[in-house]
Amino acid sequence: RDPASRRYVLLARLRHEDDYNRVNICLSLVATIFLPLSFVTGVFGMNFVELPMEKQRWSWFLFTVFCGAVSLGFVLIFWWRGWLDVVHHSHAEERRKA
Repeated sequence: RDPASRRYVLLARLRHEDDYNRVNICLSLVATIFLPLSFVTGVFGMNFVELPMEKQRWSWFLFTVFCGAVSLGFVLIFWWRGWLDVVHHSHAEERRKA
C-alpha cells in the first residue's frame, strides 16, 4: 500500500473510534442519571409489611420531588463540567453530514 491510502485508513478508523467514544459517553451519562432512580423505585416497589412513609400524606409528592431533584442535580453537574457539550456536538456533526 502507498502511504496516502494508509493515512486514509488510519483517519477513517480514528473517526469511527471517536463516534463510538461519543456514543459511550452519551450512554454513560444517561445511565448515571437513571440508575439511582431505578434503585430507589425498586426499593419502594418491594413488598413490605409496612412501607416507610406509607402513612404520611405527602410521601408520594416528596418521593417524586426527590427523584426529580436527583435527576436535575446530575444534569446540572454534567452541564457545569461540560460533559453535555460532547453529546450536543455529536448531534450537530450528524446534522451537518446529512
